[in-house]
Amino acid sequence: MDQYISPQDLNRYLGREQKLTIVDLRSPEEFQRGHIPTAINIPGEQLPDRMIEIPDEDVIVVYCGSSSPEGGACHEAYDLLTRTGHVAQIIEGGWPAWQEFEQTTPEKMR
Repeated sequence: MDQYISPQDLNRYLGREQKLTIVDLRSPEEFQRGHIPTAINIPGEQLPDRMIEIPDEDVIVVYCGSSSPEGGACHEAYDLLTRTGHVAQIIEGGWPAWQEFEQTTPEKMR
């Protein structure tokens, strides 16, 4: 499985009966201003202490507020998740890419 998943590919999985957990690594305040449907909020710095909340059998998709392809909370979370045996992916482009996807995708396509 690739390290990255595009917003378009993630959208295809939403609503299916697939074991998928989306983790928003941003602050609670950022999460409340908007987030991907079904996402749970675990700020990046809290993830090591909250791993019990991550289902073992699900594919875990993480995103943060940065569109940077390198470093940051997303990569730290991805490394932690894969080191602990989870199947994980990072949303390519993070929250900014998802917002752009939502703005440019007709409602019927979502």
